[in-house]
Amino acid sequence: MSSSVRRQLLPHEIIFEILSWLPVCSLLRFKCVSRQWSSTIQDLAFVDVHMKRAIGGWVYRSASEDPHDPAAEQIYISRCRGLILEKSKGARKYRLRNPSTREILHLPAPDENVLCCMRLCYITSTNEFKLVYPYTNGADENGGVKILTVGTNATWRIVEFPFSCKLGIVRIDIKVLDEVYYMIRLPKSAGTCDAEIVCLELKNEQISRIKIPDGLFLDWRRVGAVDWEGKMSLGAVEKEKLHVWVLESVREQKWADRKIVIPLTFMKEKPERHDIFPCALHDIGLVINSDHSGELLVVDIVSGNIVQRVGAPEGEQFLYYNEPSLLHLEGMQPETESN
Repeated sequence: MSSSVRRQLLPHEIIFEILSWLPVCSLLRFKCVSRQWSSTIQDLAFVDVHMKRAIGGWVYRSASEDPHDPAAEQIYISRCRGLILEKSKGARKYRLRNPSTREILHLPAPDENVLCCMRLCYITSTNEFKLVYPYTNGADENGGVKILTVGTNATWRIVEFPFSCKLGIVRIDIKVLDEVYYMIRLPKSAGTCDAEIVCLELKNEQISRIKIPDGLFLDWRRVGAVDWEGKMSLGAVEKEKLHVWVLESVREQKWADRKIVIPLTFMKEKPERHDIFPCALHDIGLVINSDHSGELLVVDIVSGNIVQRVGAPEGEQFLYYNEPSLLHLEGMQPETESN
């Protein structure tokens, strides 16, 4: 029996299934097996299935290193679907990098030198990546957001709206959930400004504003954005308990009727520690970041006890979680030392 006949005996569905469990490095080589395999491995549906099954891992940085140190070769900013958004050292140059395929895409530079608030976002229905960051007009400290659709050879677009971000009295937190870019404007202390959330719907680029009710938290300095089972929420640790307010509907601007309060039993030993910040609630439990210990803690929301600790190697800190991905964007080139 010829090799061509033998290949036909294995249904494409089985080939798809087997390939979807393999590491990226193997799949990149197997693209040379046949046109069909190459087409399958580059197909978006295959890329999505493979990404869900691939085993990722943490990327670390030195604990003594400033993550925004301009002396670093590349400064990490954001990540999405296995792509990493980075800024070059000492220059306003930005790029997307796929560490799994070792490919990069250089991006049009924004007018401002942006780091902490820029996010790489993905819109599933249109299969588009967008970069978003807030900006101010200078003296009046009002501004809006600037948006770049990746891969369209377009320039940065401006969506204006009145938004004061006086750094002396306002703290800005950013969250991207369910194709919405949330810019949370929080007072640094009670009574200094109105707390609100500016919501940018990424697909249609429409902006809405949601007022954060007064009196939700005792200490606004410890409040941050939380991914609560996929919903935008605000959370803070107060008196050995986690307090969470969930935004039930963006379109209806509706907050939950009640605040979620979860006792953190593990804090009884050190009730005054201020290094605990909630990140997200997932199937595995409540994920909490501990700045002091450099750990990620997974807490059972029923007992309030720690069920898992994820620590960085000695002398290092978490930078981001790398998701192996086959994603290739138009214009991407092989990564070399020169680029």
